[in-house]
Order: sequence, then C-alpha cells, then structure tokens
Amino acid sequence: KQNTQPMPPLPCYVVGLEDKANKINCLFQKESIVALIGMGGIGKTTLSKKMYHLFHNQYDKSSFLEDVKSKDFNNVKKQLLHDLCDKVLHKDEDLNKENLDQIKQCMISKKVLVVVDDVGKTENLEALLQLLIDKDATNVDYKSKILVNCRNWQILKDHVKESAKMDMALLEEEQARELFMFHAFKHANHVTNDVKNISMEIIKACEGLPLSLVILGCYLHGISNLEVWKDALHTLKNGKNITGGFDNEVLWTTLRISYDHLNKEHQSLFLDIACFFVGFKESTLRRVYWNGDNSGGCMIGLQNLKDRSLIKWSEDGGLYMHEQLQDMGRNIAMEVTMKLPTSIGQLNALQNLHLDNCSTLQELPTSIGQLNALENLHLHVCSSLQELPTSIGELNALQNLYLGGCWSLQELPTSIGELNALQNLYLGGCWSLQELPTSIGELNALQNLHLGGCSSLQELPTSIGELNALQNLYLGGCSNLQELPTSIGQLNALQNLYLGGCSSLQELPTSIGELNALQNLHLGGCSSLQELPTSIGELNALQNLYLGG
Repeated sequence: KQNTQPMPPLPCYVVGLEDKANKINCLFQKESIVALIGMGGIGKTTLSKKMYHLFHNQYDKSSFLEDVKSKDFNNVKKQLLHDLCDKVLHKDEDLNKENLDQIKQCMISKKVLVVVDDVGKTENLEALLQLLIDKDATNVDYKSKILVNCRNWQILKDHVKESAKMDMALLEEEQARELFMFHAFKHANHVTNDVKNISMEIIKACEGLPLSLVILGCYLHGISNLEVWKDALHTLKNGKNITGGFDNEVLWTTLRISYDHLNKEHQSLFLDIACFFVGFKESTLRRVYWNGDNSGGCMIGLQNLKDRSLIKWSEDGGLYMHEQLQDMGRNIAMEVTMKLPTSIGQLNALQNLHLDNCSTLQELPTSIGQLNALENLHLHVCSSLQELPTSIGELNALQNLYLGGCWSLQELPTSIGELNALQNLYLGGCWSLQELPTSIGELNALQNLHLGGCSSLQELPTSIGELNALQNLYLGGCSNLQELPTSIGQLNALQNLYLGGCSSLQELPTSIGELNALQNLHLGGCSSLQELPTSIGELNALQNLYLGG
C-alpha cells in the first residue's frame, strides 16, 4: 500500500535545508536512529519536516510526531497506531498489548520512517524506543529509521551513537541574507540604499539564527522610516538577554524588539496567548475576547501577531506559538502585574490550568468557578496571591489543587469544602496561612494533605478527623503547631504522618494509637516533645518510626 500520510506544513520560505536533509538521509544508510541537535530557534523542526517531505515516499509507512514533549503520551501512541497500522482508536480508548505488538511488528516487517520532533526528556525517548523497537526480536535486519530532534544531547546520548549525531548549524551568511530579505522586503518595489546597508548589519547581528531573522524581518517589513531600522539594530547590538542563557542571547533580544513595538492591546493579547491559549481554536478565542458587540478587535490583533510571525495556526486549527516566544512571553508576564480575564470562565473544556511562578498574580476572577471540566489547578509560587475566590468551591471536577509557595495566602475560603472530587491539596510553604476552615473535613475524596512549612499554623480543626480517605498528612516544618486534635485518631486510612520539624509540638494525643493503617510516623526535630503516649504501642501496622533530629 502506498505511503499516503499527510505532510507536516513547512514555512512559506526556507533556505539551506536540502543539503542538510540529504546529510540526514546519508546517516540513515548506516544507522537506524539519527539525532538532530541544536538550540531553540535554529530550525530543527523545520529541517525535520523538510527531510520528511523529501524522503517519506521511500518508505512503506511513515509518521511525523510533532512537539512530543507537549503532548499526552497516550495520544502519541495512538498517532503511531494510526499512521503505521491504519487503526483508529476512539478518544477514551487506550492501546492494548495487541495494538503495541502491531506497531512493533510494523517496524520489523516494513520499511518505516518515524520522526520524533522535540522529544523533550529521556523518559519520552525511552518510552518511544520501547514501543518502536522489539528488543526480544533476534536476527532482524531493521530497515525502519527513526529521526529524533532535541536541544540537549545528554537526553539522547545513551540511545544514539555519536556517529549518528548531527549538530544543527547556523545559516551561512548568504543563506541568512536570503531569508531576512524575503521577509523584510517581499512585495517591496523600491528599497533605499541606507535601509539596505542597515539590513546587512542586522543580518550580521542575528548571527545566522533563523527564528531571529524571520521575526525581525517580519517586524521591519513595510517600514521605510530609517530611524526604526537604526533603533532595531541598536537594540539588537546592545540588548540584554531576558533569561541569561548565552546561546539564546541574540534570539531573546530579537523577540523582545517585536514585542516592544506592539501596541498595548496587542502586547496583552500576546502575553495571554503565551501563558494560556496555545493550542486553542479560533472560535474559543472569539468567545474569550467577546466584548459585547463583536470580537473583531481580537481577530485584528491575532492577524497582526500572525503577520509578524509571532503566532500561526496549526493544521488542526489550533493556535501555535514557538516555544522560545512562549518562554519570552511568560518572562515578560512575570515583570508586570498579572490579571486573568473574567472571560477565562468561558473555557468549558479546560482541564488543566498552570499558573506556576506567576509571582505578580494577586487574585483569581470569580468566573474561575465556571470551569466545570477543570481537574488540575497549579498555583505554585504565586507569591502575591492573598486569597481564593469563594467560587472555587464550584469546581466540581477538581482533583488536584497546588498552592505551594503562595506565602501571601492567609486563609482558605469555607467553600473549599465543596470540592467533592479533590484528591490532593498542596499548601507547602504557605507560611502566612494561620488556620484551616472547618469545612476542610468535608473533602471526602482527599487522599493527600500537604501543609509543610506552614509556620503560622498553630492548630488543626477538629473536623480534620472526618477525612476518611486521607492517606498522607504532611506537617513538616509547621514550627508553631502546638498540638494535634484528638479527632486525628479517626483517620482510619492514614498511612503516613510527617511531623518532622514541628518544634512547638509538646505532646501527641492518646488517640494516635487508633490509627490502625499508619505505617510511617516521622517525629524528627520535634524538640519540645518530651514523651510519647503509651498508646503508640497499639499502632500494629507501624513499620517506621523516626525520632532523630
């Protein structure tokens, strides 16, 4: 059967890729797995796509796995099954052993090309190789080939031979000039010599990095004002890297130029996309930015960002932003006071909301309670967050709530007890938190409660004994905790109780002996604890007791 897999889209204009693609193909004559290594923005994904375009027809089957590190691995496996075995699983179906064996057999019996784009971490690579290569098969002459691209050789070196490694080179001077000129001067009837001269200096300052050349070329396209060009060159030569990484210095400076010259409304839109909306469909964004009359302002902004190559629409209609641009946007967002739009509550399908390290986020909008599908809410180190809205109790699907390092958070709303699906509540490092609401005892599904480092917490509510599903209670470093409630003995499912560093704890309640499932009890660093209750001898399931400093 002819290989008819759809082609991953290439940028509208590429340079210097055919020779590099041919080099990868030459490596495939000797090796089954080839690694393409290079910094962000250097064009690894584009070259991988070009290679796929040129050579996929030489194989019986092929699969291009784009941006693997950002995808659910089960979906990656499903794509492989579809591309290599022509089998489609429904959204809620998981692959069984027969499906996995079919993929391995296809790799053995046919000539297959698999491209793994941005594998991200060692675990992803190992899982894929385990899926694609049958180590138990003997005397097999593999004709199938795997191309993996990644920023970090350390992730790949244990699985790919040094001889099969290809370092992605920067563009040569003529290639860089061609790429920049296309984006800066396309459709231009006349370009002054002064602008041409400055453009050559800009090209040199970009040092052959493709993403810098494209972004800056798009930014300067159609601008005839010489001072704007001079300003861009000055910034590029003298600008400082946002994050401090040597290999990204030119890139960060370039990207920041494009951002700084957006109007405030479009800057805000760019930051929203970088932080929240990558992968979302246009129709969703229209709803989010609906202003009561129309969403035209949003669409104009999206078109402007697209014209500047800051975003693009992927083949499946989702919004795409280069990872380097996302990183820059998130760094900038941390420099300004962040505020979530009320319209975020309209994201009806949202399951995961990550706001980690948003150190300037002071509040969540009430509309967050409308996120009916939300299962995971990450607010790690949102150090300016002082309270949670009462509406958080309306998140009926929420399973995991992470608030570690929210050191300005002084209390939890009573409505938190309404989170019937909550399994994990992480409050480690919330040192301003003085008490827990009584309603916490209503969290019937809660399995893990982490209060480590809550140094202002002096007592636990009696209702904590009502947490029938609680397996792990971590109170390490709660240095002002003076006592435990007698009701703690009612925690029939509790397996681990960590009290290390509770230096103000003077005694344990006699009821602790009623913890029939307790396996580990950590009391190290409880310097005020003079003696243990005799009832501790009744802990028949206890395996480990820590009393050291």
